[in-house]
Amino acid sequence: MIGAVATTLYPLQDAPDLQQLAASMPHVSMRSGVGYHINRYAKGGLFQGEDPANSVLATPPQTLKQRYPTLKNVRNALAVVARVDSERK
Repeated sequence: MIGAVATTLYPLQDAPDLQQLAASMPHVSMRSGVGYHINRYAKGGLFQGEDPANSVLATPPQTLKQRYPTLKNVRNALAVVARVDSERK
């Protein structure tokens, strides 16, 4: 969804300015340069079953949990920041 309008998506793409923005979000913890919301969700996680972090990313072929190990705890979430192109639809 967001990929349709985003020109840059942190943390999937390296963007120091977006990383700083993520770090400034309330309740975000930075771990190895990646922003996370730690223990944000209840014991079963947000999705209560099928966790999108188990899906394989197009490039490189790995899951979000493999790329961002802190997501192995279903209570945690990535702090995602996007640069949006208002001309894209």
